[in-house]
Amino acid sequence: MSIMEVEANREVAGAHEVIEQSRERITAIDDEVAQLLVERHATVQAIALARRVAGEPLYSAREQQATVNDFTSAAEEHGIDRDMARRDIIHPLVEAENKVTVSLAGMAAYEGEDTSDVIAEGLRRKTEIDLQLIMLIAQRKAVAEAIGEAKKVLGLGIYNEARELEVIDRFIDTTVQGGVSRQLSYGIITRLIQESRSAQSVVLSGGEMSATQAEAIAQ
Repeated sequence: MSIMEVEANREVAGAHEVIEQSRERITAIDDEVAQLLVERHATVQAIALARRVAGEPLYSAREQQATVNDFTSAAEEHGIDRDMARRDIIHPLVEAENKVTVSLAGMAAYEGEDTSDVIAEGLRRKTEIDLQLIMLIAQRKAVAEAIGEAKKVLGLGIYNEARELEVIDRFIDTTVQGGVSRQLSYGIITRLIQESRSAQSVVLSGGEMSATQAEAIAQ
């Protein structure tokens, strides 16, 4: 076997390893995103409940617009398409907030209490969750780019139906069990998958794995 053949075999083996590690990392990222969506849902419910007890409106249009603007700006700073972030991630999340209901039993738990601290802490945590979601989406994009580089070496196509269905089912199982609507969950995970396809498509044309991609896989 020639030196060139040995190097080619090493490159192929390395590409297979990158894909395996990348898929494991994407699974971990998706699990974190799903758990954050569940926590966000619970946080929004807690805020709504505390506001109902305090006699306040359950949500504020001005507050929600600020949430959208902050999310969109932060997403752009992390290299995420701002239109996608606004249209497909934060807008559906904000719309879901408007559908939250509160129970009389839950209100009774806060009877006679000052809920202002609950509201303030809930809003603070919701903001933190949104930033964490942005960072995970950015990491997912970097990992998808690394997969694209490996697929180029192996001559593989972008679309993998079995893998994508597995990702969707796992994600929705987690979020729905945590109270997040199936429609919202499906919309977010399919959008993330589409972004991964786009990222892979861009990098298949050439170039080596960037430091950002390598770091995203290793995390």
